[in-house]
Amino acid sequence: MGNKPIGVFCGSTSNGGLERNLVKLANLLAGEGLTVKFFTAERAPYLELIDSEIQVFQVVKHKKYLDFKAANRYGKMLKAEGVEKVIFRDNKDLDVLVWCKKLKHPDLQLFFWQAMQLGISKKDFYHSLKFNSLAKWVATLNGLKQQAIENTKINPAKVDVIPLPLNLQKFTQSSPLPEKARAQIGLATDKKIMGIVGRIDPKKGQQFVIEQLPKLPNWHLLIVGEPTRGEYENHLEELIEISKNLDLSERVTFLPFTKDLLPIYRSLDLLVMASQAETFGAVTIEAMASGTPVFGTNAGGTPELLEAGNLGWLYEPNDETSFLKQLQAIENNIDAAKQKAILAKEAAVRKYNSSVIAKKFIELLAQNNSL
Repeated sequence: MGNKPIGVFCGSTSNGGLERNLVKLANLLAGEGLTVKFFTAERAPYLELIDSEIQVFQVVKHKKYLDFKAANRYGKMLKAEGVEKVIFRDNKDLDVLVWCKKLKHPDLQLFFWQAMQLGISKKDFYHSLKFNSLAKWVATLNGLKQQAIENTKINPAKVDVIPLPLNLQKFTQSSPLPEKARAQIGLATDKKIMGIVGRIDPKKGQQFVIEQLPKLPNWHLLIVGEPTRGEYENHLEELIEISKNLDLSERVTFLPFTKDLLPIYRSLDLLVMASQAETFGAVTIEAMASGTPVFGTNAGGTPELLEAGNLGWLYEPNDETSFLKQLQAIENNIDAAKQKAILAKEAAVRKYNSSVIAKKFIELLAQNNSL
């Protein structure tokens, strides 16, 4: 790889996990001594998250398909900056970067770090042309790797797996103890509490879990999160109304999102990942690192994170019988719950900590990827 700079490209002006995780990777690589140059949209909201030692280049908005003018412009810019390897995540950047390589910068190696599930076939000629122009397709989980191989005609040798980087050290601390954590956020210390952490959204399963509480008189529920601006903004009010109608107002607590999640995880007897199909649940891994038992849906990336139930428990999405049966199994074997939590904590730090992910990416970038 030598001393040539690594390019990171993000044409998005959103500020979600896709963009923030790409910034996090750029910062990690720079922290490991690589020269990183970040190419991003003008006035992108995540600009302030990029470390000061990373040089930032702002690019004008491009079309999703066949924007040859932008491809030529990007090619000139990347060549002028000595960039021959570019990491990107957004599907909307794929087309223009492939044409950038084909029309202006043939030495460019493209590393697509997959952000979303690939649930439909993309084996047509045009998609195959683009996918096989990649140096590497980097999936975040083995299940996503399998999706890429099954639903595209990409050379399987081009597909690798590197998870999202998570700073887990802060979650492995021995304090605060559960009682202190509950007192810190105003929760009862003598109740069993399960919790859901994440965006307030119908697909995240908060309503399903609330509706199970009348059958679980010994449990309270903590919901931490906020709606995404412009998407399902009324859903929080709907959940509060559902709780009132079920006479659960004193057993369901709502808290806004907070960056200080350790006291949240420590206050819980059980973290519920209730999403219908979470692609890569950072919350699941953070809870594992915190030593909090995890109970998640048997869908998306959650089964892989929980190693098919060896590191937690799984229930079928929106299946009341499955949910209640598995929860009963957890309650009936507290010793097993504690042992799974110990194993889950060890696995989380070993597989998903940011330092581990940075090393894997550096090794990948150092390879000759002209497959």
